[in-house]
Amino acid sequence: MRIFHEGELSEFLDGQIRKMTKEVQGEPENKLLNVDRTQYVDYLVDKYKVEAIDFLWDEMTVDQSERMIPAEQHGFEWNVYPGKSYPRQVLVYEVPYTGTRELLRLTPRTRVMWTEDLKVSDPAIWFEVMNINLKPDEIKSKAEYFTSHLKRQSEYSRKDVNEFNERLRARVESTVDHRRSQLLENRQLLHDLGVPVRKSEDVPSTFSIDAPKRRLITKPEAPSSDYEPEPTLHEKGYSEILEVIQHVGREMERHPATYARQGEEMLRDFLLMALTPNFESTTGETFNRAGKTDILIRHEGSNVFVAECAVWYGKKKYLEKIDQALSYLTWRDSKVAIVIFARLKTIQRVFDDIVKTTPSHPQWTHTYDDSLDGTYRYDFCLPGDPSRGVRVTIMVFHLPEE
Repeated sequence: MRIFHEGELSEFLDGQIRKMTKEVQGEPENKLLNVDRTQYVDYLVDKYKVEAIDFLWDEMTVDQSERMIPAEQHGFEWNVYPGKSYPRQVLVYEVPYTGTRELLRLTPRTRVMWTEDLKVSDPAIWFEVMNINLKPDEIKSKAEYFTSHLKRQSEYSRKDVNEFNERLRARVESTVDHRRSQLLENRQLLHDLGVPVRKSEDVPSTFSIDAPKRRLITKPEAPSSDYEPEPTLHEKGYSEILEVIQHVGREMERHPATYARQGEEMLRDFLLMALTPNFESTTGETFNRAGKTDILIRHEGSNVFVAECAVWYGKKKYLEKIDQALSYLTWRDSKVAIVIFARLKTIQRVFDDIVKTTPSHPQWTHTYDDSLDGTYRYDFCLPGDPSRGVRVTIMVFHLPEE
């Protein structure tokens, strides 16, 4: 293989986007509309992300053999005859690597104007130094020439790949959302025409499962039954609710003596008093109370938003609070806020427990990277139905008792 010199890395990465887009476009309509968006996006990101080349220099080894070397490779100072070959020592360096083998033949945008024809397999590459009366320092210098160029070229390649992977999720989300919107618009058009639509009979019952060579990637399942539109709380409204809760919680933290000894129900009512005047509803009361600690937004008898308030009593109670919130929901793409009031003197332990414990919940599906100490964003699915996703934001406020 002509190392890093048989094609453009940028074209390969663009090809990954084209293949991803083609897969989304080719999904059965009902399945794409029914599938849990977060799980499907995670699946596509895992499938189309690229593993950068990483040479394992600490594991590099060298071996030697004797080989017949043509006279033309000896140089003018040797008394050799053209067309003949002579036995010489060849030092063979083996460099293991990890990453996508295809990248070894592709040139990054920033590049070293250098290449060599090297032997390549999945676990390693090999380069050779011919010992034609060379001193040890000269052999070492030739080997370092190879390694220095391989290091620089792989670093440039890794930079391009990392940038691609960082942008991939946003590109996948945009592609999926655009396709889903397109399908919903098409269905609305058919509905407006008022003409019966014939259903397709040959719809597969589940998604297929791909098994790439390096890592197992499982496509999330979704029902193939007709997609039924369901109400959802838009991200903008969800963010505005969380902003009000954040403002109230920070105000409580500034006056811990006033709030630290209040019970969960009273703390819930403080939040409710702030939320109710900030949001209107044409169907009556926007926020409803159910039980001792819940704040709900209901639509047609079902909950699309739940806020749970709780004093921190440890990891077990925390997971039970998540169970309780999820049990109230039935609609797809529902939203949840779990507001934790920590009365411990040190808050960091609560942060650490939330970060470590939340992914252990059986309905957890995704952790968002933009989480900060005190606010954590996750995706869950409803119990018994992985196609129905729930956005959960954990908000922690510190109310230490005197």
